[in-house]
Order: sequence, then C-alpha cells, then structure tokens
Amino acid sequence: MLQEPDYIVSIIVPVYNRAHTVAQTLASIQQQTYPYFEVVIVDDGSTDGSAEAIKPFLSDVRFHYHYQPNSGRPSIARNRGAMLASYDWLAFLDSDDQWQTDYLYAQVSTLRSFASQKVKLVFSDNRKTLDGRPVYDSFIRQLHLQEELELATSEKNRFGRRFDPLLFQRALCRTGFLMTQGILVEKALFLHAGGFDDRLKFAEDTDTWLTLCNLTPVAQCAGVGFTYCCHQDNLTRHKVDRFYADTLQVLRKHEMRLANDKPSVQHLRARILKYQIQRLADCGTPAEQELCPAQPRRLGLGSFFNVTWNRELLRTLARNLPRLPAFLFSRTAG
Repeated sequence: MLQEPDYIVSIIVPVYNRAHTVAQTLASIQQQTYPYFEVVIVDDGSTDGSAEAIKPFLSDVRFHYHYQPNSGRPSIARNRGAMLASYDWLAFLDSDDQWQTDYLYAQVSTLRSFASQKVKLVFSDNRKTLDGRPVYDSFIRQLHLQEELELATSEKNRFGRRFDPLLFQRALCRTGFLMTQGILVEKALFLHAGGFDDRLKFAEDTDTWLTLCNLTPVAQCAGVGFTYCCHQDNLTRHKVDRFYADTLQVLRKHEMRLANDKPSVQHLRARILKYQIQRLADCGTPAEQELCPAQPRRLGLGSFFNVTWNRELLRTLARNLPRLPAFLFSRTAG
C-alpha cells in the first residue's frame, strides 16, 4: 500500500467572468510536479462562459466545481472554498494567474524543512505581467526588500528561509508584499483567524496576512513561484474611494493592534499617509468625484510627522504633489 503523503493541499480558485483566462490558470495547477492536491473552484456567478471553460478539467477527480450567486467579493468565494476544502493545507490562485510547474513542490518542501520550527505559513515571490507584457521579474526586488528580508532571516536551507517573527512583522508593516496567490497556510490557522473579512471589498488580503503572521512563524520559498497577470479589467487596477476607505481601515486597525511596537506603528503610519495622499490626488478634482462620491478627508500637517519615511512614500508624494488639491495642508487632521 502506498503511504499517504504528509501534506495534501486544497487549492482555492475563485472565478468570476474569466472564460478567457481560467483554462490557463487551471492548466498551471494540473501540470504541477507535486500531485497531492485537490482544486476547489468557486464560480461567483459568472455569466461569460467560464463554466464551459472549466468543464474539461472536471474529468480530473481532483478538480471540484461549485457555483454560487454573484457576491461581488472574492473574499466570500475564497472563504467558501476554504470551508469546502477536504485537506489540512490551503493554497489560493486567482483565475487569471499562473503557477510555475514546481510551485507546490517548492512550497511543500519548504514547509516540511521547517516543520520542527512549527512554520504554518509559506510564501513565494512572483513576477508580474500587464496585458501579457513583463513588468518585473521579482516583486521582492521591485520593492527593494532584499536587504530588509535578509536582516529578518533567522535560518536558511536549500529550499528557502525562515524569519524572525518581530523583524518580519516590521517588514510586512512597511510594505504589503505577501500576495494571496503565493501563500500556503494551515487550514486550521486560517479558519481560527476568521478567514478573509468579507465585509471588505478591498484589502481583505492585507488584513488577513498581517493577522496570521503574528500567529505563526513564516518561511519563504527560494526563487519565483508564480506569475501575477494584470489586465485592464483587474479589480484593483482602477482605484475608487471604496479602495482607499477599506485599505485605510485595515491599516488603522493594525496600527492600533500593534501599538506596543513603535517601528511597526511608524511603518503603518507611512503607508496610511501614502494612501491618504493618493486618495486626495485621485479623488480631489471635480472630474474625478464620480468615482469617489465620498468627499476626501483633509490631511493635517501632523500626518507628516511620527512616520518612517521611505522610498515608496517619498515617491508617492513627489508624483502626486502637482495634482493635490489646495486643501491638502490643513490644520484639521484627516
């Protein structure tokens, strides 16, 4: 009798009107060199023929299809997929992204190599394309995080590296570099933390990974694991006021939660300031009010102090300064 593998992965794939991309996504899963997985496809009310594109994969007994009325929020589909999952480990892949063929093998190998340290979350780096054109080859390098993550590393092996929990928390507070498509996490831990907050339309992933990284040691696989495929119709490509409202709500929540660690708080405040500046620039002109029906909050001068200024914040300020409305610098804190 063959021995049952120690790690079987439930892969959650939410789908909404991705008839033109979902087959490539599912093929990238089916071609994995690590074969011990199931695929839980949650169709969030597609109307474009996505079900027909998915149908050929259902002859593979590892693939399971579930339909639900449209919720308008990927978090609801992902949470349902997690509840339907049969196995102890969860991975997520959006219906327009693609894994490398050795992605699961690399993640499981990294997880297994750090099992004695009780690592329950592993992530991978990614490359990005926009309408098929390369944008970057490494998200970590694009964000200039190599040195910070190197300093946060507490142990390395041939599969990847494990991080010091506090230093990793500070790095994640500075920049949101964990992407849902590149994460393998213990199902029990994910459900214990409440899954994705389905009250949020945006930033629910930022919220979840900031929470979970305080509950388990984290490891990273060596190399790049997946391709993040952006298109003109990506959900977060065109930012509206709801995007900024949800993102600021999440960052302020964790600013309060981590109040006892000053570096984490200062990093989060820098991100809050960055999004406040961008929100004013995007939503401050009359022509843009249709996308931002809520009046942008004023930004007080005090917001520019007690933050950790970094390259990303400085670039945001420099890029948007000519576009910012006259009420940017107000004595009223925003």
